[in-house]
Amino acid sequence: MTRVQRAAEFCFIALIATLPLFSVRLLPGGLSLPFVFIITLALIAGLRFATTFRTAAVFSVTDGGICLYLLAAFITLSSAADLDVFAALKSVAYFMAYLGMKMALADFSFERIKDLTRLGALVGTALFGAIALIALQQSSHVGILFGSFSYNSLTIRVFADIDAVFGQGRESFTSVDVMRNSVGEAFAFYVIVAMAIGYRSRVLTIGVAGANALFALAMFSRRALLAVCFGALSGTTRRGLSLRHVAALGALILAFFAMDSSDEARLTDFTDQARTEQYTEALERFVDSPVLGDGYGAKLSSDQYVHNFVFAGMMMMGILGLISTMVVFGSILHRFCLGLFTKQTAWTTPLLVIPLLGMAVGSTVEGIFTLTGWIALAMHDICRREEVNENV
Repeated sequence: MTRVQRAAEFCFIALIATLPLFSVRLLPGGLSLPFVFIITLALIAGLRFATTFRTAAVFSVTDGGICLYLLAAFITLSSAADLDVFAALKSVAYFMAYLGMKMALADFSFERIKDLTRLGALVGTALFGAIALIALQQSSHVGILFGSFSYNSLTIRVFADIDAVFGQGRESFTSVDVMRNSVGEAFAFYVIVAMAIGYRSRVLTIGVAGANALFALAMFSRRALLAVCFGALSGTTRRGLSLRHVAALGALILAFFAMDSSDEARLTDFTDQARTEQYTEALERFVDSPVLGDGYGAKLSSDQYVHNFVFAGMMMMGILGLISTMVVFGSILHRFCLGLFTKQTAWTTPLLVIPLLGMAVGSTVEGIFTLTGWIALAMHDICRREEVNENV
């Protein structure tokens, strides 16, 4: 193994291990560690291409849809009431880093990706737990772990202490700085990895899955909890769904619905009409301007982004936005459903639930996907392609 290959493997492990620290901005310029590692992976792939002039065929239908989406974004950018070039450039940066990561992963074997992902999830679980405990101890707040289990009294306090000790030490640390959905998806990623491929020790498998299910629960993110439930369930079907798996997922769902205090009522309240109102307004504005839409980065009258990838795309970018978002969402959904009902399927199929839920219920303008979503897509594309080649 060459030094470049070792460096790529280290960066991939570090990328997976630092995902829960995405909201911690301890580097100059407010950069997070996982973003630095994915950029480094892309640079390694670029270096290899510059020296060999060869690269693996990693482009997919989904990638083509994203290219069309980005093209529509720049075409319609000037139509927006508030010109937001940064949002478009951020999406391009993530997409380029994602393609570079795919090219770097193409040099790994299928089994090697498995091993590195297992290790990254294990290190990430231990690392986050240790950092949280050290931060609480340094801030003399360990006692909150034995208090009420709520977002305001537990989650925000833990991440504020982590930020004070290991991050920027922002004086006005708020809920927005926690990035509950992005961090929650990282924990969901770990749970799915543990239940889809597991570790040699059953105790270790249960420990990693259980600890991260608890971490995801503590983020009070509906998206993360749904990703844990659907992703873990689809992952266990590959290894044989047992009563033990059903019981574990049932306990998680019951805990999810038990959190109905005033602060966390949003988790179990499905009567909120805000999303319906968003979709209705987005559809009306698409009908009024079907060709170019309202421009990339356009917001609703409530000054919010549309919390749905397809509705946001068609409102912002008209018919081209609708086509491109349908290609992206439809291609990922097709691969996910195909994987559930095919015996020979990549173990990464359950990970696709993360970008799918992100597009269905998240605000996906800047960056299109969360970092965890980009990683899930890249891993599935590479692992699925290798499995198909092996079975030909």
